[in-house]
Amino acid sequence: MLLGSFALTLLASALLLFAVQPMVGKILLPWLGGTPAVWNTCMMFFQALLLAGYGYAHYLGKSFDLPKQWRIHGIVLALALIPLALLRFDIAPLAQIYPPPEATSPVPWLLLVLFFSAGFPFFAVAATAPLLQRWFSKTNHPDATDPYFLYGASNLGSMVALLAYPFWVEPKIGVFGQGIAWLMGFVVLSGLILWTGKFAMGSLRPENEKGPDTETAPSEKMALSKILCWTVLGMVPSSVMLGVTTYITTDIAAIPLLWILPLALYLLSFILVFSRIPLWLTGPVILGLTTYFLFLFKGPASAFTLQEDGFPSWLGDFLRTGGTLRLVEFFFVGFSLLGAGIASRSFVSQHNLMIILLPFGILGTIFAPALRDSLGLGEVEIITVHLLLLFLVSMVCHGELARTRPSVDHLTLFYLAMSFGGVLGGIFNTVIAPVLFHKVVEYPLMAVMACLMLPVIQVAGQSVLSRRLQQGFTWLTFVFGLASGGLLLAINYLPLETGREWITKWIPTAFLRDHILEQLPKNLDILHEERNFFGTFQIIAEKEKDGTLYHKLLHGTTNHGMQAFEPIARRRDTVTYFHNKGAIGQLFETMREKANTLKRPLNVGVLGVGTGTLAAYMETNWSLDLFEIDPAVVEVATRREDLFTFIPDAIRRGVKINIQLGDGRRKLNQAQDGKYDLIFMDAFTSDAVPVHLLTKEAFEIYKSKLTPEGIVVINIANRYLNFEPVLGNMAVAVGMKAMIQGGFEHAEEVKYGTNWVVMTPSPSAFASLAKMESTFERNGENWTEKWSPLNPDRDFGVWTDDYSNLPGILK
Repeated sequence: MLLGSFALTLLASALLLFAVQPMVGKILLPWLGGTPAVWNTCMMFFQALLLAGYGYAHYLGKSFDLPKQWRIHGIVLALALIPLALLRFDIAPLAQIYPPPEATSPVPWLLLVLFFSAGFPFFAVAATAPLLQRWFSKTNHPDATDPYFLYGASNLGSMVALLAYPFWVEPKIGVFGQGIAWLMGFVVLSGLILWTGKFAMGSLRPENEKGPDTETAPSEKMALSKILCWTVLGMVPSSVMLGVTTYITTDIAAIPLLWILPLALYLLSFILVFSRIPLWLTGPVILGLTTYFLFLFKGPASAFTLQEDGFPSWLGDFLRTGGTLRLVEFFFVGFSLLGAGIASRSFVSQHNLMIILLPFGILGTIFAPALRDSLGLGEVEIITVHLLLLFLVSMVCHGELARTRPSVDHLTLFYLAMSFGGVLGGIFNTVIAPVLFHKVVEYPLMAVMACLMLPVIQVAGQSVLSRRLQQGFTWLTFVFGLASGGLLLAINYLPLETGREWITKWIPTAFLRDHILEQLPKNLDILHEERNFFGTFQIIAEKEKDGTLYHKLLHGTTNHGMQAFEPIARRRDTVTYFHNKGAIGQLFETMREKANTLKRPLNVGVLGVGTGTLAAYMETNWSLDLFEIDPAVVEVATRREDLFTFIPDAIRRGVKINIQLGDGRRKLNQAQDGKYDLIFMDAFTSDAVPVHLLTKEAFEIYKSKLTPEGIVVINIANRYLNFEPVLGNMAVAVGMKAMIQGGFEHAEEVKYGTNWVVMTPSPSAFASLAKMESTFERNGENWTEKWSPLNPDRDFGVWTDDYSNLPGILK
């Protein structure tokens, strides 16, 4: 009963602790343009509050006896209920008093708003895990001398909360309802904490009934070196977790759902190393994972598909070939069996195995591009490789933390040092790295740091390999990490030609040398690189075979605009997503006819500047209002004529251009009603679409700003998300008509694949546009691109500021 009450309370606290993080992140996203950096900043803030909670628990445990701790924490819980009941995480009142900045970094604003809206309740809940574990250690329960297994149970609750949020909470409960549910959960948790504390006070060991904890002499003097080691071991996986999050949400798949996966793996490592999970379960898990990877690499598509009878394709293919394995696959299976046997022997063996596998995890990420090309891997498989590295780093560092954990006298100090390391990792990734690096270098750099730490990890007890062999391997790993770190910094900081020269000179193995050289850019020059809170982008120059010099703006792996910079006569040409023969060219052909009919210049509003390509379509005396949240993008598009000239050229033609800094939706809402003939929604960071620009409330704003026959244009081209049901239902919900046109890529004409949706409150606005079409020819194949009605999906629902369902539109 005693253990059950502690386990239940810790589980409830963990559920609340990690349910609040994605919820608050979602609430804050609309205020900062939907950038993924919001999540990393929130993570840094919550890590800092976790540290504060652990520090508070450490102070209580060292300064007061259990009854006084119980009373003090009861007061803290009561005080935390006040801002929670008043705001319920609604930041709108705070933003009215202190609006987000438009020309400076929003990090201070974000941290301050987080502090007032969620800080105190989160702090009170964050202190629960170490505080209750310390209370449990003072009871007469047989397991009281080693309460660390409760930390694993706590992290299990955290992981359940994280995984439940995108798949169950977010699709079914709106943000307002989530706030109410969290408030009710906090009240229940407060009752459980007070009840468990009472239970603990009734089950104290006799020797602890006489006085406070300070009267009990500590069993050991804690060395500063050990505390620093705990701090570093906490910092490295925290930094790698945030780095992987940034990497996979900007360079591979910018889906907010993926914010949760790295954090869930990070928590899983805590569960595995701190919980009392039977070791015999480890072997089957390793075998299952490695078997999955084996068939994944035999054929990535077959690993996920089923035949018509529901039989897994990969298993059917395997059986049809007689179950034959190539030599490399034979060794893969053999090492899997060996690893499963090693991991099942003891915790020390499992820890050793993770240390051995870590360098191979780093090699996997280094060779990920080669694996993608040679094995035909897709985004899911590449994401898996990076998540695997995160898991290995977390298992090594957290495993060492579990192995070196102190006696219960220093339990709260241990958690304090570990949490401080987590905060340092967050500060490094969120504050320091964007200043030091133009790219997401901190992720591989910290993975290399984990390799450099291996020689100082001295695993005690019976080892699988001989002690000398193990020591030799760890030092070999150290050299590997040092070489990888040097190469990483050289590639990112040396000029391109110097980097090629160094690689050719210093990499002795032809295979490695050729592979690394293949990863370097070819036939292009990097004109500009910049990184700030809103993302990382670079501008490159690339010359085509016909002699045309193109300037491209890249966010992660996504091209967000391109200009034919030379010859100068082609600078007004519109290509890529805005091709003059595609949907946008057709649209502006009808808009010019409309301007002639109305005998007045048109007014156009655009959410997202990019390279300013749409300015090329503007005619003399037309008005173009551009709304952009990233000052760096505005600088590049308007003041750097050595990079892009769409906007400066339009100004010279007599186009009236007005640029406003800030979130597009909020800025557009301040415009005059009925002003715009066209409103473009084209605000992207990498491949991510800010969800708050696609809600019913947002479209009601767009509709109010249109002229009676105005049109809203939305770019929904996306590699990972299908927005058609969202916009089909939205058109019905706000009383508008919608059409859609998808377009194919045409490399010879520099035309990209597109998917544009147009919506209008007046069906007559589509009279001319509905007749427009373009015919293309490539390699003897002809196709026509034209507009068609966008139909609603009655089973999908309507997105609002309170409700959205990203997992439901995953392709």
